Amino acid sequence: MKTCDLLQYIPPFSTLEPAKRDKIESLFQLRTFSQDTLLLQENQAVAQIGYVVSGNLAIERCSKEGGIRSNGSLTVGEYYGLMALVDKGLSIIDLVATRPTTCYTIETVDFVEMLNTYPEISVFFENAALSRLGSLYFQTRSAPMSGGEPIVPKGRKKLQRSLEHIETQYMGSITLDDVSAINGLSRYHYSRLFKHTLGCSFKEYLNRTRIKEAKRMMGNQGMNVSQICYAVGFNDVSYFARVFKKIQGTSPSLYRKSLLAKKQSVTVDVEGTPDLWLNSLHWKIDGCGQAGQKSLVLR
Repeated sequence: MKTCDLLQYIPPFSTLEPAKRDKIESLFQLRTFSQDTLLLQENQAVAQIGYVVSGNLAIERCSKEGGIRSNGSLTVGEYYGLMALVDKGLSIIDLVATRPTTCYTIETVDFVEMLNTYPEISVFFENAALSRLGSLYFQTRSAPMSGGEPIVPKGRKKLQRSLEHIETQYMGSITLDDVSAINGLSRYHYSRLFKHTLGCSFKEYLNRTRIKEAKRMMGNQGMNVSQICYAVGFNDVSYFARVFKKIQGTSPSLYRKSLLAKKQSVTVDVEGTPDLWLNSLHWKIDGCGQAGQKSLVLR
């Protein structure tokens, strides 16, 4: 069935003459969005308007407490993106596909031009936009200050289980799918919450955790840089070196060299001091220097 054939069943296009629907047909595109696709982003310009043919779109908004509040969903037979007709045309929600979702979409500029060309359908969309705006305002105002039934009352608390997983399993293979599943969230929702709460992406946090442990292991003279790389969860030494330098500002080799250099020799005048007494102070005798001095290294 062609787009124009379906448009005859979709209000307000069902009220138009067939000839007008035929002209509108070329403006629409049938698209299927994969799960976790972000169709609209809060405070960003609405790029397209769509009509849900199948699937489900979750409506989300940031709460004052730093979490993400669910404001319901859009299902079959509902439009999205109508905020393009209000004020500056900015979306007041995030809209995410919770499963593969098919929509008829139209670019915002074409949508506005269509309403100007066919004013008989513009009232329908203007009223729908105002109704949607009022509904979201009411939901926000009527919800408790804690966020009503927020998906995340406090971001870090909600992320705690996955953060503990990262801290204890960083040396293994950890994916975004793994940690989002631990929290029972979609990949998109988890990533957005993670960035909003911690100020960095999941991948950045994982890399920093691994590099932190790598720095601790640099003092172990029994392991080389490659061994440390694999021990903390990296699978490629070159990538490990790039990440290390990005975080620390120096290469792993130079960092390790400077760390070991701190265990430098200290020359002191200990002539006549029994070696046994020096050993009790945890100094290693490194032979004799000039003028009867012994070179000592702190162990």
